[in-house]
Amino acid sequence: MAEPVNPPPTPPQPSTSHAAEAVAAGETTQRRSDDRYAPTLFYRKSNADADTYVAYIERYQAYKHLSDDEVLKLLPVLLRGAASDFYESLTTDQKTNWTALKDKFLQRFGRSAAQRWNDTNTLY
Repeated sequence: MAEPVNPPPTPPQPSTSHAAEAVAAGETTQRRSDDRYAPTLFYRKSNADADTYVAYIERYQAYKHLSDDEVLKLLPVLLRGAASDFYESLTTDQKTNWTALKDKFLQRFGRSAAQRWNDTNTLY
């Protein structure tokens, strides 16, 4: 009589990753739906409004409960072209203080008081 053949041992299965657990829990769907609210890239094109962009960043900060330090890490990722070059020209102190960075950003890319006055004047 032939001896029974034992099947080869099954290799150990990798443990479920956090991502897989998140998908199972529906977290990825939530994260993706939150991404639609993420700030867009800032290129500083003629139709870009720095004041509106900063206001949106601050609303997003409040929505996501981000600290100033987290916003300081997020902003450089969103800047492109001249805006990215501007960021690279800042001092370390300016890059590590949200108020200082925001002020410099608005000085560089925001509309001047004269431009805002002219915009208002053309409405009436």
